Amino acid sequence: MQSYAELVKIGRKYYSDKGFCSVVALASVADISFGKARAIMDKHGRKHCAGATLMSILNAVENRNLKYTEINVQAKTMKTISNELRHGKYLVFVRGHVAAVVDGVINDWTEGRAHRIVRVFKVN
Repeated sequence: MQSYAELVKIGRKYYSDKGFCSVVALASVADISFGKARAIMDKHGRKHCAGATLMSILNAVENRNLKYTEINVQAKTMKTISNELRHGKYLVFVRGHVAAVVDGVINDWTEGRAHRIVRVFKVN
């Protein structure tokens, strides 16, 4: 898995893109390159320099032949979620944003911040 910093660098330098949290999250949980994740998200309705809907992100996960299930978590914010999601791959949705958590590591800029969690999906 590439780090958040590496994925952001690729997105900005080679694709002149921004607002690509869904691309970074998909690349992290599916263990694919930024370019491949971006192409899949584009196919599922993401526009250049714009976000994506929850359903388009979940459809993109299915496109990679991955299954997902919604889970309930005790953690309320991104500050504490990594303590609970120690093993596996997860998509964590906060208002207007999605982050990936892989084996307890938050692969996103929201790590350690007080963004309230809306929904969490475990990716198998």
